[in-house]
Amino acid sequence: MRSLGPTGYAALLITSLTIVVSLVVLAGYFLGQSLQLDVLGMSGVLVLSSLIVSLVLAAMFLTGSTVVQNLIRTYRSLFRLESLSHPLLTRLQKEAPGTYHHSIAVAHLAYEAAREIGANAVLTRVGGYYHDIGKVKNPTYFIENLVGKAKSPHASIAPQESAGIIIKHIIDGMDLARQYQIPKEVIQFIPEHAGTTLVYFFYQKAKQLQGGRGVYKRDFRYPGPKPMRKETALVMLADAVESLARAVKQPTKARLAEMVDEAVRIKHADRQLDLADLSDEDVAAIKESFIRTLQSMHHQRIAYPNPAQPIVKHARHAHAPR
Repeated sequence: MRSLGPTGYAALLITSLTIVVSLVVLAGYFLGQSLQLDVLGMSGVLVLSSLIVSLVLAAMFLTGSTVVQNLIRTYRSLFRLESLSHPLLTRLQKEAPGTYHHSIAVAHLAYEAAREIGANAVLTRVGGYYHDIGKVKNPTYFIENLVGKAKSPHASIAPQESAGIIIKHIIDGMDLARQYQIPKEVIQFIPEHAGTTLVYFFYQKAKQLQGGRGVYKRDFRYPGPKPMRKETALVMLADAVESLARAVKQPTKARLAEMVDEAVRIKHADRQLDLADLSDEDVAAIKESFIRTLQSMHHQRIAYPNPAQPIVKHARHAHAPR
């Protein structure tokens, strides 16, 4: 049900109403037969049945008009936001092309996984498109937007300042989304895809520079909230997995499976998925879906600059330069 698109919901509504009307008319017909009414009497029963159905349906739509209107409005918005020609996505593509392509890949990964577990796949894909839009404010501070051997601006500033810029893309993204009148259901993906995760790379860098003194994790964490639903949790996981997959040199199924397992394990260990209502079966299905999707798409990818350490050991750094 939750993965139905606008067309699916419309078809379901029309089918349901058709069944209800047919059953009521059929009941009226059998009532007329049981009372042994003539043609005129039978017509009266059928007209009365139709009138009752009309009144009931009218009452349903009048009392539930707000719900129906909100449902139609939400799905109409999602349909519009699914278009990659949306002005905000066009801006993202021009000003932060690396982030744009990353977001498309995240949306695809999350969408396929959503279909596997019965989550709202359309909403998940749209959330994936828009989860990182805040990066248009400072695109070169995110590694996916550095071209060639371009020097990262983080090299010349303190790690605390770097972490602040990275974290601020959440606030910037929410502000932009409101300016472009993005629905709140989609805006939720912006803070929740990052949850309260630690910007580990700059946290470690600060500890090294200061000898561990006066450096607190709370100053290097995203503001949250943690993912509150399956759809935002899927984008969180897809975001981490896609980032790591770019650095995998030999994307065998075993290598990808190891990377996916580690990425999901880290989110679990950090209690980021506690509120997302994901069962063990959901998590297993999500991981399998990620592996399949990565296998089909990874051969077309250009790897990010690769750390000297093995990628699985570097997994916790996923949000650091991103």
